[in-house]
Amino acid sequence: MAPNAFGFYYLATEILPYAKGVFRFEKCDKGDIVCPSGAKYKQVDTFSSDANWNDARAIVESQFMSMCVDYNRKKAGALTGVAITGGASKSRAIQQAIADILGVPVFAAGIQTAEGVDKQALAMPAYGGAIRALNQLDIPLDASTKSKPDSAVSYVLQHICRTNCNKHAVYAQALDDFEFLRDFASRTSISS
Repeated sequence: MAPNAFGFYYLATEILPYAKGVFRFEKCDKGDIVCPSGAKYKQVDTFSSDANWNDARAIVESQFMSMCVDYNRKKAGALTGVAITGGASKSRAIQQAIADILGVPVFAAGIQTAEGVDKQALAMPAYGGAIRALNQLDIPLDASTKSKPDSAVSYVLQHICRTNCNKHAVYAQALDDFEFLRDFASRTSISS
């Protein structure tokens, strides 16, 4: 069974999709928007209690489903995993949403120390980007830390979350409708 509501939140003008505004859609037998699956939706100002949906859930799901749509459009091959960093990545609910919506294992980036893996390392995304850039330029990386000059530091990905196949199937089934409604929101936003 596919989700019964979708939300799109573009507080500033977004580039992909080109849109601005907040758009909420609920599945409804008498809805005037017919999606590729044949499901009918209506645009609403707020989610009804019947939809059993809320803006927080819709924001998270919308972001990850948009990633699916955009990745699929690039035809870049099968996604095999996702590495996450930063504050929100520590949320178990967000970790599971990523795994279930994208349908891939989720890994946390960290620094391997003598005490174990430190996933709390500051600025891991920037650090990882810098390391990747150095590797591409064939510049040797001095991985020693300033606090412990004799110890080497290695960067690791630690598996933290598996996909719930049943939930992923629900999201995969809803992806065409999601993309249709996202495009509808973009067209509506441009014309207003």
